[in-house]
Amino acid sequence: MKCLEKKCKVVSFDIYGTNPGKEYIGPYRSDADTMNDAQKRYVRSLVHNSKLWICNIVLRYKDGTERVIGKGDTEYSIYFFTIK
Repeated sequence: MKCLEKKCKVVSFDIYGTNPGKEYIGPYRSDADTMNDAQKRYVRSLVHNSKLWICNIVLRYKDGTERVIGKGDTEYSIYFFTIK
């Protein structure tokens, strides 16, 4: 993941999701700007009509401050996907 502003970078994010008719799953946390192995395995396990949320995205600015966008799960997520 990349921040669109050059003055910040993504330092962590969470992935949540659910397969149809199954319990809500997550968070799968990454402490980097890329997906870790657990997140990749989870995404590969999703089936038709699964739901996926990316949230709790932590941005670190050049001055050292941090900001969280997409706090929480589902209702405040930044990215929401349905697997087709």
